[in-house]
Amino acid sequence: MRKILVLLLCFILFIGLLPMTVSAAEIEITSANITITPPVGGKLPDLSAVSSDPQKYYADVDDWGLMAYGTVTPASAVEFKTHERYELRVIFRAKFGYTFAEDCVFTINGGTTGCYSKDGNEFRYTYLYAADPTCPTYTVTFNKNDGSNTTDSIAGVFDNYKLPSCMFTAPVGKYFAGWSVNSYLRDPDDTINVLENTTVYASWNDIPASGYTVTFDANGGTGNMSKATNRYGEYTLPECGFTAPSGKRFAGWSIWPGNYGIEPSGRKIIVWKDTTLTAIWEDIPLGANVIKSANYDVTEPFAGATSKAGIVSTTSKYSVSLGWSTTKDGSNLNDFNNKTFEAGKTYYLDINLVSKDPYTFAEGASVYVNGKKYTAVWTMGSSYTKYISVYDIPFTVPSQTDTHTHSPSAWRTNQVYHYKVCTTCGDFLTQEDHSGGTATCNQKGKCTVCGFAYIEENENHNPDTTKWIACGNLYHAHLCKDCGAHAITEDHNPGPAATETQPQKCTVCGYIIVPAKNHKHKLTKVAKIDATCTKPGNVEYYACDGCSDFFADKGAKTKIDNTVIAPLGHNISDDWNYDENNHWRICTVCKEVLAETQLAHETENEKCTTCGYDGTTIKTEPNTYVDSDVDINNDNNDKTGSDNLETDELGQSDNNYENSSLWIWIALIAIIVIGAIAATIIIYKKKGEKHNEKENF
Repeated sequence: MRKILVLLLCFILFIGLLPMTVSAAEIEITSANITITPPVGGKLPDLSAVSSDPQKYYADVDDWGLMAYGTVTPASAVEFKTHERYELRVIFRAKFGYTFAEDCVFTINGGTTGCYSKDGNEFRYTYLYAADPTCPTYTVTFNKNDGSNTTDSIAGVFDNYKLPSCMFTAPVGKYFAGWSVNSYLRDPDDTINVLENTTVYASWNDIPASGYTVTFDANGGTGNMSKATNRYGEYTLPECGFTAPSGKRFAGWSIWPGNYGIEPSGRKIIVWKDTTLTAIWEDIPLGANVIKSANYDVTEPFAGATSKAGIVSTTSKYSVSLGWSTTKDGSNLNDFNNKTFEAGKTYYLDINLVSKDPYTFAEGASVYVNGKKYTAVWTMGSSYTKYISVYDIPFTVPSQTDTHTHSPSAWRTNQVYHYKVCTTCGDFLTQEDHSGGTATCNQKGKCTVCGFAYIEENENHNPDTTKWIACGNLYHAHLCKDCGAHAITEDHNPGPAATETQPQKCTVCGYIIVPAKNHKHKLTKVAKIDATCTKPGNVEYYACDGCSDFFADKGAKTKIDNTVIAPLGHNISDDWNYDENNHWRICTVCKEVLAETQLAHETENEKCTTCGYDGTTIKTEPNTYVDSDVDINNDNNDKTGSDNLETDELGQSDNNYENSSLWIWIALIAIIVIGAIAATIIIYKKKGEKHNEKENF
């Protein structure tokens, strides 16, 4: 009987595992199609694409772009222009349990798609449209020019057209040397303007006795790349195999002397002589057109609300699009777009950002979502900084009974904006961009609302116009009150010529240009003034009353020109201070709280990833004070002194008192529980003894 039960159990387990085994094998998709509304002049783009089989894959509009002069400008939020050409980018991605076959056919509106890029099991296609059915198009015809084979003409071309590789067979002893377009020789992958029906001619050259050599110049980089020998005709530029110089990245290959004409890897050229490809390096972008951080604030989902998807925001620098999913791993990405949230469920948000020309995202750019910092990932290749994304941001919809009246905090801050949260539930409530404030030559400009230093220092000096300071024998200057620099300068204005007893002086500042002919130095000592973090000082020196020269010694043997000591600048502490809401660093010299370092906690697993704050002990530097949850007004954020030290000590005492009280209560409760258990045991034991006595009686 036991053996029969074991066999029956094994059979049941086999039947149960069978469906799991079948489902583990992904089903291949052999064709996929997306239907979109073609562009019409004066109409907004319709982003609600429809796939032919939404159960197996999703197909979505990634972006519309306006094609002009070989560049693409995002245009998903503006009306189509009549007689303009637009580029549409769409995404095909298989759903869980499915995968695209290697030979899968992708179509848009039933027609074949254009160029594509592949990222795992995701395919992004490019398709070209005219914004009006009456927009004229032209035909490109290819002439084999004594070659053999035939090829079809390309119809429906407008404006820019990229020349293909040669599709003809060369005459005997010849190789393809490029396309002749209006008597100009062009390489494959060159873009031409097609404004009329155009014929391009194949051009042929004699095959050389020995091929040409392609060599590679590191141009300051390191490493080696092997020569390509015996080459002629069409050649594809390789990936760079050199290591970039410090602070640089690969920008492309220069084919011509003088680094003229930079071309990317993968581009096709014609090799018709010995050729050197020079690696061109560019600075890793750090300038004004580089976006170091971006932000978008999502309305917290609530039961009955509809999820927003597609492009939801555009700024002058970038656009933001959203996609919602019910699973974290992304297997059902965009399966919850424009649907109704349900109470008690968790949904996952993907945010995609596209920069607008001339802007690009910095490597390692941050994206702030509802005040929390995320590190973006590249969606179009490791070095392509136009598209970045943040995936799988969870949002749990509260149940109907979890509602309460929000209690807003004071302003909190990050690099991009200041914001308020609910002090009860932590929900994001409101935000404002930093505003106001003026930067100086040695101080960053602070937001007048929250005090965050968000404007970089500049060269706008604050000159002291009440006095001129002589600066050598050439000019005098109004010095900057903040940093001591020569803010405004003028040449000396010479007075009457020097005599036996009178020097020649500048009539503006009094500088002695030419001393009296019988002049002897009469020195006055000027004491040393130490420079501070923000204020200039001066060295100890001796000034001559009769000639305005400065000397390092009282014997007037060593003349010096510059006596000013520049401000030292803040020495930023390596350690973080923190309270319940923010963390910050201080200057180890002047103990000033550095506002640009004061940021909200970025919590992961209930612990700040920056300073380590876990919600328990508050850490502040002695003699410093930061009130992180009040309306900050400029210098109120930088209080120092004994009063603040006393406050910190009292606060610490309160914490110790609360901790000790908590342990006392725990001990008392434990004693009561143990006593109750002991009393119960004794009572039951006595009842048992009485019961036994009665039975014995």
